[in-house]
Amino acid sequence: LESAVEGTFSVTGLDHGTYYLKEIVAPDGYNLLTDAIKVTITPTIAANDANGGVITTLEATVDMNTGDSNIVDVTATDTGLSTISFNVANNSGILLPSTGGMGTTIFYVAGGVLVLLALVLLISRRRMKNEG
Repeated sequence: LESAVEGTFSVTGLDHGTYYLKEIVAPDGYNLLTDAIKVTITPTIAANDANGGVITTLEATVDMNTGDSNIVDVTATDTGLSTISFNVANNSGILLPSTGGMGTTIFYVAGGVLVLLALVLLISRRRMKNEG
């Protein structure tokens, strides 16, 4: 599935369920999405009729892994077609690595131990030099 020049696309004929949208190639100068976007489609079906039931509303939950979900309620039209739309932030620039994680603590501790060992060695050599 490839988006148009303006970055939009449409998918038709999806049944209820959970779908994942994953960006595999980002436009030049933009960051690739790190996680897939989870889209869950849940219909509300009216009482059965000759056709086996009519979808009266659709609810789509879009989880973009930002800590919260965006819920979009859509009312079905008379033709049975519905549209669910949402926007995805497309950040430009260079994606910098995270810093200050737990891995840096090990280096701080190891560096501190090395400084203390160097001080002990310096003091002991001066004492030995002064005594000898």
